[in-house]
Amino acid sequence: MGEYIGVIGGSSGDALTEKLQERGYKVALAVGTAGEPGTDRADQCYIADLRDENAVVEFFQKYHVKKVLIGTGHEVVFELAKRLEKEGFLLSINLAKSLLAKDKIEFKKQLEKQGILTPAYYAVDKESDFDMEELLSRVGLPCVIKSSIDAVQPRKANTMEELEQAVGEVFATKTSLLAEEFIDGGDCTVAVGNRGGGYLTDCGVTLYSKAKEYGLEGFSGAYAAVLTESQAEEIIEVARKVVRENELLGLVRVDFVIDEKIYVLEANSVMMVQPGVSTSLLKQAGYDTAAIMVDNALQIFEEKI
Repeated sequence: MGEYIGVIGGSSGDALTEKLQERGYKVALAVGTAGEPGTDRADQCYIADLRDENAVVEFFQKYHVKKVLIGTGHEVVFELAKRLEKEGFLLSINLAKSLLAKDKIEFKKQLEKQGILTPAYYAVDKESDFDMEELLSRVGLPCVIKSSIDAVQPRKANTMEELEQAVGEVFATKTSLLAEEFIDGGDCTVAVGNRGGGYLTDCGVTLYSKAKEYGLEGFSGAYAAVLTESQAEEIIEVARKVVRENELLGLVRVDFVIDEKIYVLEANSVMMVQPGVSTSLLKQAGYDTAAIMVDNALQIFEEKI
């Protein structure tokens, strides 16, 4: 009988399940709703509220799962991962560092300490402490308004009216607000794999604009960057530095905006590997992101034993 590996994959569940099974493992897949990707393929499924941590733990224990591949960076899954780690399960990520990257404000502070360029910003935890004049003095207008933990999608505010609306949307979620200087440049991203032990790989630069592809509000002129070979090489080195210095494990996507300078926007410590624009571009370039994530996870498990 093959060893069971637990998977919490979200929309990447089917691809991750397939790659694990190809490598001779059985999959115990935990999902939040019926019909999520992978439920028709996994050997065993838990389909219920992932906030019921006791039930998920019992499900994995039933199939003698010792290793859990985290394939989504959803806030609920990260909370569940805390419990799994406490219970002694081996995780495919460095949870403490992934939690840091998840908090956009704390991560930007970390980037600054590491000498990595990121857009100027204004951050505030509570609406009662919000200061519009200070926001405008730090980042100006237009600017980009975000929830610190992605409770709402980023929004570019081009006018005072749009700014007030965007700020109100974030505070309505009861999460911290991050306002960023708008950099009028092109977007790109780099997928970096880290198995630990100093072993890093990358998938080159992907010329991809999340704002354009997702149709994010206010970003009507968003575009993918056009780069010289030397610029691409420099961006890759910055991406690898972000992953290495912040000890992010697995498959990480580092997002950039480029004008005359190279700015890091954020790092998604658990890259989605389901079909999408960025993964399709990577596939066209010869990269199987699901296979990379699974192979990295298997090595990370061994490093943690």
